[in-house]
Amino acid sequence: MNRIKSLLLPIVLSVFLFPLMPIHAQYDLEEVDEIEQEESYPINEEDTEWDLDWREDANDLLRDYEVGGDFDLEKIDIDDAYMEKLTPLAKGLAVLGVGIWLFIIGLAIAVYIFSALALSKIGKEMSYSNPWFAWLPILSTIMLFQLGEQNPLLILLTLIPAIGPFLVGVFSIISFMKITEKRGYDKLLALIVLTGIGTYILLYLLAWKPKNTSSQPEVIKPAIEG
Repeated sequence: MNRIKSLLLPIVLSVFLFPLMPIHAQYDLEEVDEIEQEESYPINEEDTEWDLDWREDANDLLRDYEVGGDFDLEKIDIDDAYMEKLTPLAKGLAVLGVGIWLFIIGLAIAVYIFSALALSKIGKEMSYSNPWFAWLPILSTIMLFQLGEQNPLLILLTLIPAIGPFLVGVFSIISFMKITEKRGYDKLLALIVLTGIGTYILLYLLAWKPKNTSSQPEVIKPAIEG
């Protein structure tokens, strides 16, 4: 009899406790979802209404992603007031970008005009027959070579791939050294062109602050005139 009672007791407990297991499991799943939601996007009391709505939408998207559902960004409703705050910022960045580009273009034009004026003045004072060559890109290089006692045909080196422009740059520096020496400075001063901005400093010195102001007796003629 005792043995029968010992067998019936587990069976009775199983019958009464089995219906409670799904309820307990469901409660555990809901508790886990709440914990994950709090860990993913914690909601503070100080959050605005828009922040709360956004966090709820984000949590919905996160749950959809975790369960393999559709990850639809259109579920996030961006408030119009928030977009109005972003609009002035976007306009400000656009204006800033345009301003930077205009500044760069203006600076490039100013540098070009300054270089042409300086080289033209140097050519006039060194009795170069066509100082207006300074205003045209290719002719200005030919003019520089001739003022520096270099063969103007050296400009054809630019046609050599890769190394050509480098060689033209080397001969340009040699020409600057010759011109610098003729204008009364140490020819090594011309090496400041290697710094980039030093080119414009050197042009200013050679054009408007020469130490040797004596005119050249020989008129330098462009090679293209024969």
